[in-house]
Amino acid sequence: MPIAKHYFIEQTKEGKYAVRAENADRASSFHDAQAEAIAEAKRLDPNDHPDVERVRNLPSGGRDKWRSANEALATNPKRNQKEIERLTLRA
Repeated sequence: MPIAKHYFIEQTKEGKYAVRAENADRASSFHDAQAEAIAEAKRLDPNDHPDVERVRNLPSGGRDKWRSANEALATNPKRNQKEIERLTLRA
């Protein structure tokens, strides 16, 4: 049985979304959309609730804080849930 990992979704300088395991030096994968990255993190560990970096920049520079994947998807829940289901079935 694989070891459970906690995942983070981070936006790169290039605008892609990286799926990174906690304490990992490198990303597990890169995606064009945040919903795709969340779907991949949930595929890697279905029991994990990945944390998503907010994509809003502060005036002082950098991102403001992390939120749960469920909160990130709540911005457009119907569209995002359908996208995750489509991506999960494809994998």
